[in-house]
Amino acid sequence: MADIGELAPAESSPAESSPAESSPAESSPAESSPTDTLPPNLHIITYASRMFAPRIPILNGVLARIPGIKYRVYTEADIPAEFISAIGEQVWQGKKGAGFMCWKAWIVKDYLSRLQDGNLLIYMDAGCTTNLDKPRGRRKLMEYLALVNNPANCGMLRYELPHLVENKYTNRYFWDYMCARYPGLAESNHYNTPQLITTVFFIRKCQWVVELFDEAVAITLDNPELLSEIHTQPGEIHRHDQSLLSVLYKVRGGDLILPDKTYPRDLTFKERCTIPFLATRLRR
Repeated sequence: MADIGELAPAESSPAESSPAESSPAESSPAESSPTDTLPPNLHIITYASRMFAPRIPILNGVLARIPGIKYRVYTEADIPAEFISAIGEQVWQGKKGAGFMCWKAWIVKDYLSRLQDGNLLIYMDAGCTTNLDKPRGRRKLMEYLALVNNPANCGMLRYELPHLVENKYTNRYFWDYMCARYPGLAESNHYNTPQLITTVFFIRKCQWVVELFDEAVAITLDNPELLSEIHTQPGEIHRHDQSLLSVLYKVRGGDLILPDKTYPRDLTFKERCTIPFLATRLRR
């Protein structure tokens, strides 16, 4: 298995796509006010490949219309060959999540390596839609970023799914691996707590966050099958990267968790127009 340090980062650097490449705007952004002006150190990343490849020009267009942010749409071409080789063909070619989303921790680790401490980073799945072209969506995001920026917190804001408990959505093979890696985990109550989503999350670059994603990539490379369905038994459900980043966040003491506000069917009409990111799962 390859050592993490041997994996070269993607050669391209974070950059804003030119507005000239954007799709036609759905609406003209309203004039900004101090409460909805996004910070200049804010970055957004996503990843689109395979069945989500048609989203690439759409995402570039949408993100280019958000005032003041820097962004990057990663694709399969950005993932180093060394990483793909270490993951192995069976997992990398997995249909779910374009390789069981084994790439997610890597792209976050890669982008963090390019940022200064204190910079803000948001990950969003490629199928999401955003309200950040609207002042009310930006105002809600500023509330989240204020929490992330508080040095009393761990530096990473997560949403939890109260009805999806770890012991129902993380297979036993993965749980046993984590218990062996983290003595004391088996005696904790984490296996009976709500799972944290990886559809969207909010980050302030700090030592705690960097170490979290270093460890997530290390675990992925140590045993790539953990994220796959290879060891999921009949009657079990496994959430791949979500299981990894949920359990890892808890075992490392993550402390900034809010009830999920991304699934449109669970939101009021007003919330659907205000929440910064919605898990609409679009493919085109």
